Formats: sequence, structure tokens, C-alpha cells
Amino acid sequence: MAASSGSRRNNSDDNGLLLYHCDSSFFSMKIRLALAVKGLSCKKQTVLFPIQENFEPWYMRLDPAGLVPALVHDGKVISDSTRIVDYLDTVFHDRGPRLAPPVDTDLGRRVRHFRDLLDVLPVELYTYGSIYHPDLAKDSMIPRMLRRKARSALGPSTARRLHDLAAMHPDLAEAYTRKADKVGERIREREDRDLIVRLLDELEVALDEVEKELEERKKEKEASGQQLWLCGESFTAADVMLSCLLHRLKFVGLSHRSTQKRPLLDAYYLQVQQFAPFKAEVMYTTNLPYVFVRNLPGIICKTAGPKLVVWAAMITMVAAVVAMVLKYFKMAASSGSRHNNDDDNGLLLYHFDSSFYSKKVRLALAVKGMSYKKQTVLSPIEENFEPWYMRLNPTGLVPVLVHDGKVISDSTRIVDYLDTVFHDRGPRLAPPVDTDLGRRVRHFRDLLDVLPVELYSFGTVYHPDLAKDPMVTKSMRRKARSALGPSTARRLHDLAAMHPDLAEAYTRKADKVGEKTREREDRDLIVRLLDELEVALDEVEKELEERKKEKEASGQQQWLCGESFTAADVMLSCLLHRLKYVGLSHRSTQKRPLLDAYYLQAKQFAPFQAEVTSTSNLLYLFVRNLPGIICKMAGPKLVVWAAMITMVAAIVAMVLKY
Repeated sequence: MAASSGSRRNNSDDNGLLLYHCDSSFFSMKIRLALAVKGLSCKKQTVLFPIQENFEPWYMRLDPAGLVPALVHDGKVISDSTRIVDYLDTVFHDRGPRLAPPVDTDLGRRVRHFRDLLDVLPVELYTYGSIYHPDLAKDSMIPRMLRRKARSALGPSTARRLHDLAAMHPDLAEAYTRKADKVGERIREREDRDLIVRLLDELEVALDEVEKELEERKKEKEASGQQLWLCGESFTAADVMLSCLLHRLKFVGLSHRSTQKRPLLDAYYLQVQQFAPFKAEVMYTTNLPYVFVRNLPGIICKTAGPKLVVWAAMITMVAAVVAMVLKYFKMAASSGSRHNNDDDNGLLLYHFDSSFYSKKVRLALAVKGMSYKKQTVLSPIEENFEPWYMRLNPTGLVPVLVHDGKVISDSTRIVDYLDTVFHDRGPRLAPPVDTDLGRRVRHFRDLLDVLPVELYSFGTVYHPDLAKDPMVTKSMRRKARSALGPSTARRLHDLAAMHPDLAEAYTRKADKVGEKTREREDRDLIVRLLDELEVALDEVEKELEERKKEKEASGQQQWLCGESFTAADVMLSCLLHRLKYVGLSHRSTQKRPLLDAYYLQAKQFAPFQAEVTSTSNLLYLFVRNLPGIICKMAGPKLVVWAAMITMVAAIVAMVLKY
């Protein structure tokens, strides 16, 4: 601080460029993409929106509008993303492709036209409009927690803070007052549902024109064989805007207004997702856990400084010591109680949050309104292969239900067991087969329960070209590919040697791992299975047509087989959720309107929201399971050491800062 005071704007970096940006800012994405396309390196400084760093005096002096991005080039400040793109293209005209070709050429005129068409679109209002009016969105990737946070952002408290800052900094009073007025105006616009709907209708008109232009490119591609973008063979400023726009619409749940109803626009978006600069500078912004971890240190340091880190480390260390003591006494008091299931209804469920079959059982329990005790079996560290669990379930699979000492494995058997033993609790999930409803439920259970969901999940990981817009992050795909591979088979054989009483179970499991790996690697098999999936879903769509007629006649909400949510719905709703997650909606809901409407209805069903939808919140799952993973891998001692190292690092940081 003493050495570098006032160096906030130091831009002694590659090409003399310093970019102030925020990872998830739409307009920042545009500039990062433009820089990457032109092959220009630059220094970047993150302006943290979550703590409204863009309203800090140092940034308001840089850009009185308080917006990102802002580019500094050799002391010159350029704001507004469109102006920045033009500036880069003019000053660095000899670096990389021209993003805005001369307007005296056909290409230049097309680029100018589509820039004029797209650059004026109010992307900020599409984003916040879908948050304020969630019924306008469909399959939004924004978690509920972030939607609540976004609604409170730039609200009345922000306006008050801006007026306070105006009083504290007279030289910036006019800028802060203008910003406060703008905040009020934005709130009124976001709350105006009719305005948002009108703007989305206007967006569709613009995208219809884009679709027509892409039809021209398609003809040119058929003639030349060259890959083409919106205006021609080169990726231009028009593509910068269009690609970022489609990505944002997907993120906020507006694909049904854009790519899903325009096949050429959809193909364009798939093409751009394979474009290296786009993957590097835009795609990562929807990986919320990554963005969270990337920005958290800056938020902590800028809100409270390293002192907070020291205190947090000390508290963590104390908590870890307490945890060790409690763990010691718990082990002494409850040795051998791993299977203790003295809980509500005498039920203990061994499960993992994101396991498809665990979701089925949790959903069934929720529909029947049954309380129970849960124990998480951590698949990421292969806890399901531990001897204690293999003795419980020799297949090493989750879920497993223990009821008054009786062990039931396999999700379908568990659902049937619950429905039989607790037939007087909640609705019948599998009605008697001597009724029309029971026969329908049995038929669709037989149709759906045999589908190899595990191979759909891992098949799209091994063969990503089969998926489209998966919610699975790159790091998770890498982890999934290494899971249940040769190293796992070796570990299982080692465990077989160490535990003779389980040798047969471990050997069978190792053989199964090898078989599953071969199946996942067989692309032709995966494609054939997906084709068979579509045949099954076509039959479901026909059945939903019958339910639609019944609903029109009775006015009652209908599920797959009738008015009640049954075991067939448990399977179908979880299946559609998994297909969406791994990027197979184009094989399911996107081409079957009644199935799509069914999935939307399921997502509004309280038990489904509580037990299934929440498992797609990767950040929540990461935070929820990390303590267990750490403790089970290395125990609380690791936490103590981590806390001590963190505290030392924070002290060093304070010294260096001074």
C-alpha cells in the first residue's frame, strides 16, 4: 500500500491495455471475446459487482456511469462495450481479423446492419425481467438464491447508498445523483411486466431477421463448403454480440424465445460453443461454482481485508479442535452404531444427493409425506466401496433403505416396499393392478424403469457431441470420466485381498466396472440406447395426449397416468430432470410439447422442488458435501493444518500490504 498507492490504474501490461470487467457481466463478455478473437493480450482487473465495487469513488472517477467494462489504453479511458470494440478494431487494425470491416464492402454493410439491429437490444432488462417475472423464463440456470440476491441488487437501499456517497464526495455528487436516478428508473422498468413482454416480443422479431440471414449463409456454405458465421466466413462484431446474446438468453431461461424455435440459430449457437475464444471467455461464466470460488478471495479482502481471514482461520481452527473432541466422544459412545436407525418411522436412507436413483427414493418418500433419517454416502470419494457399506449392500450402489433392521436395496424395490408397508401413509404410488389406473402405472413403470439412465449420463460425458447445452461442468466431466476406471478396479481388487469376507463382492464389482467402462466408450451403443429412449418417450407423449383430453373435460390437473402422482411419475419426472442436466433435452422435452408441459408442471410440484431440483445447484452441493469429504478423507486434523496455513498466509499478506 505504501509502495503502490495510487497505482490502481497502472496499465503497464501487454499492448498497454487494462480492462476493468466483471466475469458475469454481459458487456464484459463482449469485450473479452473481442480481445480473444483479435488475439490481443491485456491486463484485467475484476470489478466486484456483488459488493458494488463499481460504485466506489475510484471507479466512478474512471467511469462516471459506474458501469463495466472500461478499457484503459496508455492512459486513455474508453467505456461502453460497442465503443471499446470499435476502438480495438481501429487502433489494432493490423492485429487479428477486422471485427467491423469497411462499410463500403458487402460484408461491412451486413455487419453494420446486424450490429445496429442487435446492439440496441436491452439485454439487462431481459436478464432482470426474467428474474422479476419468473413465469416468463423456462429452465433458467440461475439458482433461486441468486435470483433473490439479484432482486435486492440495485434496489432502494442502493439508491440511498448512492445519495450518501454523493454527500461524502462532492466532486462526484452529480455522477452519484444521476446513478441513483437511473437505479430508480431501472427498478420501475424491471417491475413492469407488460414492458418486459413487449421487449421480448421485439427481441423475437430481431431474431427472426437473424434466422433469415442464417438461411443465406446456409446456402453459401452448401455451395462453398466453408464454415460461415452470421455475415460471412469471418467472426465479426455482429457475431460477438449475437453469440453473447444467445448465451445470456440460455442462462436466464429464454431459449424458448430464441434457439429452441429457430433451427439455424440453434445450429449457430452450437457452432459458437465450439469456438475456442468463446469457450475461453464466455462459456465459463455459467459455471457458478467456478465463478464463486474465483471471486470469493477478492470479495473477502475488499470487504474486510486480511484481518477477517485471520479471524476466520482462528475460528476454523477452534472449531476443528472441538470437532476432533466431539468425534472422539462420539466414537467412544456409539462404536458400532453405523446402522443405528432409531429415527422417524424407523427409516434410515443411505443416499447421495446427485444420484439419480437416490432422487427417486427421496421423491417417493416426500410424496408420501414420510419423515426419515438420512446418511450421505459420498460417491466422489468412493465411500460406497468402503467395507461397512459393502456389507450393507454388496453391489456397492446407492440408495439403500434400512427399516427396523431390514435392508432394502434397488430404488424400484424400495418404492414398492414403502408403498406396501406404509400403504396408509400418503397416496398409493403403485395402485392395485386390477384397476385401470394400476394397469397404466404398471405399464409405464415397466417401460421406464428399465431405461439405462446411468449410460445416458456417462455416455454424454464420454461422447460430448451427443449432448446439447449440458449443465455438467468441464471439471465434472473430467472427474466423471476418471470415475469407475482402471484405478477404481485396482482399488477394488486390493480391497478384495484386504477383506476376505467381501472378496467375492469386490471382485464382482471390479468386473462390473470394466464392463461399464466398455459400454460407456461404445458410441454406437449409446446412440442406439438414445434412439430406444425416444421410442419410449413417444409412447409417453401419446399417453399425455389422453391426459390432456381428460383435463379439458374435468378441469383437474393430470399426471402421467391420472390425477394422482404415482410411481410412474416418480420415474418420469426424475428421468426428464436428468436428461435436461446432461444435455439431452433435444432428445426429450424440446421435441415433445406435452412432455415439456409435464416437466414444467413437475418443477412446480413441492416434493420435486425439495428433493430433485435442489440437486442441480452445484454450489449448494459443493458446500453441503465438502466438510464431509474433508473429514472422511483426512479427519479434522487436516482442517487444523489448513486453518494454521491460512492464518500465516493472511499475516504475510497484511505485512506485504503495509
